[in-house]
Amino acid sequence: MKHTIITIAIAMLVAATGFCGNPKKERKTLARAEELIAQKKYLSAYKVLDVYDPRNERSVIFLKKVDIVQNYFLFNIMNQIFCLDDIPFDKTVEELRGNEEASGCSSVMFAIDTIAQRLLEKEPNNCRLHRCLGEYYNSAADRFGDNWLDNTSASQLDLRIRARKNLLKAEEFGCKDDKLFSDIALTYMYEELFTDAREYLKKAIAYSSDTVADYYYNLAVTYYFDENNGDIQQAIANVAIAARHYTRPDMLSDAYFMLGSCYMRTEDYPLAIQNFKKAEKFHPGQYYNLSNMMVCNLKLGSDEYKSNIHSILEIYGYQTNAIAEMVQNFYVTDSTKGDALAEILKIEIEKGENPLYKANLQLSLGTLLLNQEKKKDAREPLLAAKKFFETDEEYEEILGYINEMLKHAK
Repeated sequence: MKHTIITIAIAMLVAATGFCGNPKKERKTLARAEELIAQKKYLSAYKVLDVYDPRNERSVIFLKKVDIVQNYFLFNIMNQIFCLDDIPFDKTVEELRGNEEASGCSSVMFAIDTIAQRLLEKEPNNCRLHRCLGEYYNSAADRFGDNWLDNTSASQLDLRIRARKNLLKAEEFGCKDDKLFSDIALTYMYEELFTDAREYLKKAIAYSSDTVADYYYNLAVTYYFDENNGDIQQAIANVAIAARHYTRPDMLSDAYFMLGSCYMRTEDYPLAIQNFKKAEKFHPGQYYNLSNMMVCNLKLGSDEYKSNIHSILEIYGYQTNAIAEMVQNFYVTDSTKGDALAEILKIEIEKGENPLYKANLQLSLGTLLLNQEKKKDAREPLLAAKKFFETDEEYEEILGYINEMLKHAK
């Protein structure tokens, strides 16, 4: 009888406190999962953890599951359903993610936010759970923006605020490292709270054992875009550090573009061009590099702007908005050279064989001539552009713009 009472008491205690894990078995389960992850057997690793704790009652097991689904998914549906697989050792998740080759993966329904909130009711001071929840909301914002599946608030701003609330709790309860501080800073940057963002980026730099280029780049961004407490020299200093430590060509291009933009702000156009050229070297054919070089050359009175225009037309001639923006930037920078630009456009129209390319140039030429108050001259290219754009319903917005311009071209 006494043995029965003890057994019942133990059962009641387990029911009241939830899952009663065996620490040794838990460590072995986590170690086995890590082995499988190292072998790229991500689905198997998840299953090992799920067999041990199917109801997600152990935070340490739950957090390892989160690590797997967030980092090794092949398909992701609204950060609620994740598709996992054991992939070939010669492949990477990034290569397979979203590809037809990965379509045979197994779906795992895993409501990370709901489970984390439940676990936090039992462990309100668990900094890793708060961090997990903060990172979850940030990833939902990154991947789905305003379209995240959430009945209460799906805007990206709401998600960033939720993320920051939990990340700050993680800091309060003892999770302190450079990645956490950087994540907090990014939520402030999204709201353009640049002073707060700088505080946390500086913390991230102080806590990091290495020079992390992203931290310096983002710090430069906070100085560049802060209209109240910005400092362009600080922006230059920090993005220069980022440029010295980036290795990926696309990131190097971004850093040199940022440096060029800073020097444009200080009206040091030769240095701006020098950095835009470096950006082009690492990632050729980027519109804003070419467009900004055009503006700088116009400011310097250099005919190199013509080469920039030809590069833009060659690469972006089929993009109506890009050509329109280029013409507007040109005219605002130096309206005295409007005739020279008009001649370039006319020559390109004569040479052009593709109908869309010609229509884009005709539309831009007509707009330029209107800006020059040459209303009658503007009418012919605008009508030619209209003839092309009225052939397809997808150009309805452009056609409306042309009709509005034609009202003034009389």
